[in-house]
Amino acid sequence: MKSQVVIFSIALLLLMSSCFFINGVYYDYDKQGNIIMMKHYKYGKKHGIFIEYKNQGDTMTIDYYKNGRLDGVSISYYDNRNIKFYTEWKNGYQEGISKFYYESGQLYQKISFKEGLFDGESIFF
Repeated sequence: MKSQVVIFSIALLLLMSSCFFINGVYYDYDKQGNIIMMKHYKYGKKHGIFIEYKNQGDTMTIDYYKNGRLDGVSISYYDNRNIKFYTEWKNGYQEGISKFYYESGQLYQKISFKEGLFDGESIFF
């Protein structure tokens, strides 16, 4: 009987605490009412796409999260809308290719990562 009460208490606590986690899409606004950030959460952790906007509504940064960790790609942009950098992530670590660009859009560096560590070549153009 005592173990059933403990199990019921733990289940009730988990159910109640899940009500307090933020879930879904959330927006941050500047003083003029413009969206400056779009964020997705699942059970209180970053999960999904996060987009940061510049003052004219242009995209500044895009990140993808899974269970609170970067997982997917991160892309950052210059004011002229050219890509600044592109990085691949897996489970919170850089994984794959990272590319860095001049403001003109020309690629200037490419780096390989595995589990967050430099792996292979770092090529400058």
